[in-house]
Formats: sequence, structure tokens, C-alpha cells
Amino acid sequence: MKQKLHYIVSRGKRAGTVLVPHRYENGHFQAHKTNSRNDPEGKRVRTEAELLDLVRLGYHVRMSNPAAGHAPSTVKPEIVHAWSALPSGLDALNEGRYFLAEGGSDGRVDASCQQFRLPGVECADV
Repeated sequence: MKQKLHYIVSRGKRAGTVLVPHRYENGHFQAHKTNSRNDPEGKRVRTEAELLDLVRLGYHVRMSNPAAGHAPSTVKPEIVHAWSALPSGLDALNEGRYFLAEGGSDGRVDASCQQFRLPGVECADV
């Protein structure tokens, strides 16, 4: 099962925005040993699996959410989260589709939906 990395912005005007690893035009993700993007020990990797290995080694990750207007930021490894998805769910997520069984969340997902601000998702009023 593949793991995907994310971080939820906790402060400022974009609080609640979900950030994911930023893929640069060359197809790479970037990680740094320090909180500086100019870190000489920075590493470039091609897959999120490789990036997850770097996070586990204490590397900071460049993350963004272009759809929400959030440019790349360097995020500390201790606040980056990994989640797993079933292959069919992962495919849907990668294609920009999100789903949930109707009535299966007792309102908790509706509240989270508004907090996450997922692109293309209509959230019920809470």
C-alpha cells in the first residue's frame, strides 16, 4: 500500500490548507537537512516513497498547494504526516476525485471537509 505525505497549515490566513510534496518542473521532489531551501545537503528524489524515507531521516520537505494559491514552503519532518490509501482510492485521489459513502461519517467528514478546502469538493454546511 502506497503512503502519501501531507501537512495541514496550522497558522495564518491559509490555516487548514492541505499541502502535499511540491513536484518541480524537472519531476523531482526536494528535501533539505535544514529549514533552508539553500541547504547544500539538499536532496532531489523522483518518488514520494524516496521522499518519505528522507522525512524519516529528519529531512525537511518542500510542500505546496497550487490550487489553493500556496507556493512551496519548507516543512519540518516532525509535522509532515503520511497516510495510506487503498489502491482504488489512491487512483481516485490522484485523478482529483474524492469520495465517501453517504451518511457514513456522522457529520465529522463534513466538518473536516470545510477545514481541508479540497479542490473540487463541495462541502455540506455544518
